[in-house]
Amino acid sequence: MPGMTSTVYDLTGAYALEKGVPWALRFTRFNPDKTPVDLTGASARLEIYDALVSGPPLLVLSSAQPAEIVLGGTAGTFAAYLPAAASNGLTATHLRYRLFFTVAGVDLLFLRGRLAFIGDGE
Repeated sequence: MPGMTSTVYDLTGAYALEKGVPWALRFTRFNPDKTPVDLTGASARLEIYDALVSGPPLLVLSSAQPAEIVLGGTAGTFAAYLPAAASNGLTATHLRYRLFFTVAGVDLLFLRGRLAFIGDGE
């Protein structure tokens, strides 16, 4: 994954996080020649944080936890899962996210942007 640059991609609409509802993000990474990126040996981390408050992320999903992020090796697939209960404690309404891939011990920021959140009463 040399030369990876981060892309701003807002997760809104069908990709929004809804309080008390399971959430998933799935995609396949492709090389410029349209072949899947080989994610073998890579790990991934998805951080969700309050855009209006500095501090640590509110939630962190990791490929180190089997049910949170699953990477598809040579298929280039990425799948992140957040159970319904995990979003229940969120009170922030201005969420941002950052998705990192870690290769050979180096964190590479891949995606970042706004994460729409549908909370109680919205």
